[in-house]
Amino acid sequence: MVKKFTPYKFKTKLVEGIIIKRVFNYIMLVKYNNQTIRCHCPTTCSIGNFSLKNLPCLLSITDDDKRKTKYTVEAISLDNPNKKN
Repeated sequence: MVKKFTPYKFKTKLVEGIIIKRVFNYIMLVKYNNQTIRCHCPTTCSIGNFSLKNLPCLLSITDDDKRKTKYTVEAISLDNPNKKN
């Protein structure tokens, strides 16, 4: 029996960015809309043994005034954005 793949659906529309660097545990700098923005990164530990610099990512946006950052990194692609897939 083949298991059917069900994609995860995010609550809000995601936007694309490019990771510049991880500043510390919960914060990444991401290039989005020709600006460098601070984004929340939900994981505190190492994300594998690879460089995150210049990798594409998907961001969610929030209107919550209590948050320190307006954006959250939801997904990271390990593919170089310059490679045609």
